[in-house]
Amino acid sequence: MNIKLKKLSRSTSRRGLYLLENSPLKCPFHSYSDAENSNCAKAYKAYLYAVLELNQKPRDAALKLSKQCKILVSGRWKSPTRAAVVGEIRKIVRQGSVVIGTHRAPDPGHGLAAYLRWKYPDADQLELTHAR
Repeated sequence: MNIKLKKLSRSTSRRGLYLLENSPLKCPFHSYSDAENSNCAKAYKAYLYAVLELNQKPRDAALKLSKQCKILVSGRWKSPTRAAVVGEIRKIVRQGSVVIGTHRAPDPGHGLAAYLRWKYPDADQLELTHAR
């Protein structure tokens, strides 16, 4: 899977970009500083893992991770259904590539990229091992 990140600005064309703020994959966590951004990105990757791999409800996973990581759930986040999150990931995977529009670096969008790279690595990321 080909995954790219593109920093958004006011002049950036949003055409062809995957925008998290309008998606069921929107990050549930809110950072108030750049230092919190990396914690939010890590928590977001863990959130996706909990929802997609452990079959947890998005709201439950977000609240649990919020307490564990000592970060806040955004007041603007509306909890999607698990089916909506799964459907959105399937849509991205079917396309085979995605360009994620982000506002900051590291942005919660990086959590999505990290999850996708972990779950659907490029062929050159895979190692072949031989049984002896």
